[in-house]
Amino acid sequence: MKKQSLFMRLATGTFAIVLLVGCQAAPLPDMEQTYNSQSTPQPAPEIQTVEGAPYFAQDFSDVIPAVPGSIYYSQAQVAGYEGSMEVVVSGFDAQISADNLTWSNQISLLNGGTIYIRMTASSAQEARFAVVTIGSVSENWGVSTEKIVTEFSAPGTYTYTRPAVGRYVKAECWGAGGGGGVGAGTGWGGGGGGGGGYFVKTVPVSLLNASESVVVGAGGAGATSSYQRAANGGASSFGAHAAAGGGQGGEGASLSQTGGSGGIAESGNGSAGQKGSTNGGAGGAAFQGGLGGSGGANGYSGHGGEGQPGQPGCFPGGGGGASGGGGNGGQFGNGGPQGGTGAHGHCIVTIIP
Repeated sequence: MKKQSLFMRLATGTFAIVLLVGCQAAPLPDMEQTYNSQSTPQPAPEIQTVEGAPYFAQDFSDVIPAVPGSIYYSQAQVAGYEGSMEVVVSGFDAQISADNLTWSNQISLLNGGTIYIRMTASSAQEARFAVVTIGSVSENWGVSTEKIVTEFSAPGTYTYTRPAVGRYVKAECWGAGGGGGVGAGTGWGGGGGGGGGYFVKTVPVSLLNASESVVVGAGGAGATSSYQRAANGGASSFGAHAAAGGGQGGEGASLSQTGGSGGIAESGNGSAGQKGSTNGGAGGAAFQGGLGGSGGANGYSGHGGEGQPGQPGCFPGGGGGASGGGGNGGQFGNGGPQGGTGAHGHCIVTIIP
């Protein structure tokens, strides 16, 4: 087509066409091109869903202990992709939402958005789980009515089952206290038993075996003769993760009148039992645990009385007190009949969400 000057175009009535295309610094298009630009406009392109490498920038927080039958909520942020992606949830009655208002099992979420989740806790002591998936990435969320603290106090061996919910467990162990020594008929009291040690350690749940052995040490028996050392307290442990030594038994008065030494553990030692004098030495205290039993008194002077028995150590892990020496009454009375028994050990396992 032959090009026209601007004046000729205005003269031939093409001014309306010029208004439609608007004022531009570029040269005015010819008539044929201007007409074509007035064809039916094309719809705006839709936002494309482009899968990148989605990841959870924030994790859901497990709930423990939960109140049976109650509904619990959590949230997590996702990122790492462009546009929007589908998010699905599975597990019991779990539902998710993109706005914390409308709930379903599947939502569409823009990059950087927040996933809200809710689920009902079981009416029994158990854990329930939801699995949220976006692309090829999944995140678990648990709501558990299981008890959060498990205690083991009687001597023996037990099995602890790895918790279904929680990120860590804190294991605390006290070794048992040693028994107290016996006083002699010479007026000297025996030595007190040593206190048990203490150990605490926080362990990721992922590092636990499916079941862990828990051992609670028995308190050392008190001596019955001044010529023998009382029994040591037993060690307590949680699998291979934590162990606390028991306190040593106290010595009898006829030996060296010294108390037994405290238990040995990485996080702290129990204190040593006290040396006997005329009275029996007190048992040593467990580190962050029970106190030692008091030593028995010596026999009354002038009566040749028998020394009093030592008192048991206090739970957990206190060393037994030693019995007192026999009193002087023309001749010494007998030493106390028996040293105090050391207190048993103890283990506490606490789940940390």
